[in-house]
Amino acid sequence: MISEYETIEKEVYNALENNRSIKQIKRIQNIYDLGQLLIREQFLITKNPSATYYRERRFVAIPSDYYELALRHNLDHRRCGLVQFGFSTKVYCGGDSILFAVQVINKYPSDNYIEPKNSHEYFIDYAISFY
Repeated sequence: MISEYETIEKEVYNALENNRSIKQIKRIQNIYDLGQLLIREQFLITKNPSATYYRERRFVAIPSDYYELALRHNLDHRRCGLVQFGFSTKVYCGGDSILFAVQVINKYPSDNYIEPKNSHEYFIDYAISFY
């Protein structure tokens, strides 16, 4: 049986566009952010009952200096002082970056790039650091 961390490790290596070695995979368990996502998901379903919504794993790399702010504010670019970004299936992770694996609500599971309307449409699942 494949463990949770082996699964995410495989997904990270498939998503990386550059050759990096994983140092640590940390599961982020922020029940508040997960709750906000579940509420938003139910709101979207109620608002548009004929649509199907999916929770998809996507990735984003940000400078590691923003790690604590990103966790505190669920990667909300406005509150973290970052430019607006989206989440991708493929990502380049530079030397001083941290990679976040997020769950994103989306209507189209085949989208390689997702730019949510607000920070309640995703939550941080894992933080991945590299050597």
